[in-house]
Amino acid sequence: MSKTLLASYAVNDNINQPIGEVILKTAYSAGIDVSNWTSTKTRGIWMRTAAEWNRRAEEIGVQWGTKKGTQNRSSEITTKIETISGQVLSCRPLERIESFPCPLISEPSQVFILTVASEIMVTPNGKVHAYIQGPLSLYLKLSERLVRACIYTSFRRTASVLPALDSVHIRQFLLAPMSQLAQDWFLPSPYSNNAWPDQSVRPVCDGHSLQILLDNGNNDADTLILLAHGAYNHTGWNGWAVLMCKMSACSSLGVAFVADRDVTFERDRSLYGRDSLDYIIAVPNYVLQPLAVYLSTRQEDGFLSIQELTDNTTIAREHIISIDAINRRATEEPGSGPEAIQGRSRYPGEAVKLVFAVDEV
Repeated sequence: MSKTLLASYAVNDNINQPIGEVILKTAYSAGIDVSNWTSTKTRGIWMRTAAEWNRRAEEIGVQWGTKKGTQNRSSEITTKIETISGQVLSCRPLERIESFPCPLISEPSQVFILTVASEIMVTPNGKVHAYIQGPLSLYLKLSERLVRACIYTSFRRTASVLPALDSVHIRQFLLAPMSQLAQDWFLPSPYSNNAWPDQSVRPVCDGHSLQILLDNGNNDADTLILLAHGAYNHTGWNGWAVLMCKMSACSSLGVAFVADRDVTFERDRSLYGRDSLDYIIAVPNYVLQPLAVYLSTRQEDGFLSIQELTDNTTIAREHIISIDAINRRATEEPGSGPEAIQGRSRYPGEAVKLVFAVDEV
């Protein structure tokens, strides 16, 4: 069992793996029945491998947080995730070697990453420069990591902010803060040049540039429009259908999600959030447009169920599942104003495999 555990996982301090699930998955892989195991016996498996985890962490320079415990045993500082039912799960910084995020359905030639700026950008005496150089710079890099991970695992292609042959091109767009978007959809940047990200390092366009591309259909290129900021419910399906009506049929609207939130909300993680990896859920434009048509004629209020979409539309089941997953996350984690993106402890793109946890620029 210990050998299987060590062979199945690697140290990755970007990922929070509930240790109970790690043991269960390892036991299943090894063909071992642990249904009658006590929690003490389960912890024993982990403790027998602690020295090897320490060695692996030192080899790759990961701050494992290990310290000497009582009786000369090694103990590690862990991440705790509390679920909505009040259960507190102990997590370890581990990456399952054969893991990958849920695959994307439509292969894009370009990805537009949309990030809503912090309210700091329009707050009097706000520390704009510190935000641009600190959190915003990190968020842009994290969203690119997530895109590269999902594109590669889905289509075995690379994705880059630098134009390259046979590589999916990533473009960054910084939208106005939520308080401003409520007044006007895509505001041109109202900020001074020194308050805008350094274009020589990473080209970042504003909302006005995005609006122009949407209006002309982005030259009919298959494009994934990715909402990376978490405030994905500020327009809704109908609004996005209008904005993307001139885009190619195989373009798609995607939302980036944090896997830790699936643990918190005790969701089924067999598809989304599996192996504690952040992920993207995307809906193709050829699905988005008929979905909006149906929603515009829908009589009743209330949650849009899988059964309702199955009975009243011709949308394929795999896309209905994607729509339902996005809707449920919007319902469980509401927020349509600045609160939708402020104060989050994790940002999409933090929990990726080590091979993708590097930045191009």
